[in-house]
Amino acid sequence: MLRLAARMVRFRKGGFAATFVALAAGAAVLMTCALLVESGRRYQGEPGRYAATAAVVADRELRVAGPTVFAETEYTTVTLPERGSVGAPLAEKLAEVPGVARVVGDRSITVTPAGAPELPAAGHGWASAALAPYRLVSGEPRARTGRSPSTPGSPTTWGSRPATARTSSPEARAGRTG
Repeated sequence: MLRLAARMVRFRKGGFAATFVALAAGAAVLMTCALLVESGRRYQGEPGRYAATAAVVADRELRVAGPTVFAETEYTTVTLPERGSVGAPLAEKLAEVPGVARVVGDRSITVTPAGAPELPAAGHGWASAALAPYRLVSGEPRARTGRSPSTPGSPTTWGSRPATARTSSPEARAGRTG
């Protein structure tokens, strides 16, 4: 049997090489799929920013009023690339729901430091610190406008004003804690 296989390899080198390449590629595809399935089964995402909340309420679409023609306003719905926002009136209604301990509005903006435009970050209001597992290491909460905290090692310089690009609505985002 081995002699027959050796003769076949000697006289049909192209077929042997093609078969070997096809089997190697097939094994690589199967191993890649198995790796993806295994990593998907074991992955447990970290909650990150909203780790301290019991529930988060947000809208992913923004409804924009367009022109009014013949007493009828045209509306356009835009899907936001970031988390949506919930208005302050809805946050107040959520606070009235039985069993809700507290409603915290998360107002956020996208901040791009002038010294490092390739590192955009999200800026959040002081009240939203209750939603995340972060704590104030030094200093005190903001008492006047024009001040913002930053993490140790961030590329901001004191006294600089970060350039901001806000895409979220000015209303608070609501998250329920407790």
